[in-house]
Amino acid sequence: MRIEYKHVSKRLRDLPKAERAAVGKFVSKSTTQTEQIARILAPERSGQTKSDISSHTSLDGLTGVIEAIAPDAPRAEKNRAFSIEYGRKKGTRGTTEGSLHMDKARQYTRKRFGKGVRRIVRGIVRRAAGNG
Repeated sequence: MRIEYKHVSKRLRDLPKAERAAVGKFVSKSTTQTEQIARILAPERSGQTKSDISSHTSLDGLTGVIEAIAPDAPRAEKNRAFSIEYGRKKGTRGTTEGSLHMDKARQYTRKRFGKGVRRIVRGIVRRAAGNG
């Protein structure tokens, strides 16, 4: 899952370094919070699903990525993570319902993330205009 506003991040790259750092700090904090929520919502079976969830931010600090499993994991592990998240619809082992823990975490934090970015940008604009 990738939390990114491409049109906003292009404009934020033009900001001074201090303001970009404030946005990057918020993105990092929000990414970590979303990772924690996904771990809470992940199924309890073996604990492997929870331990596979990780997050990181890009070098510019404007993009946060939360992964259910590492990109370099073996194909069988990726299939396991996908079937836990979305369920199995066909196959020799029957069908299962998905837990959708990553989607639920994204939905929960999406509104807060958008509001936080807007709040930070408004503060930057106020300081740039000399009103704050």
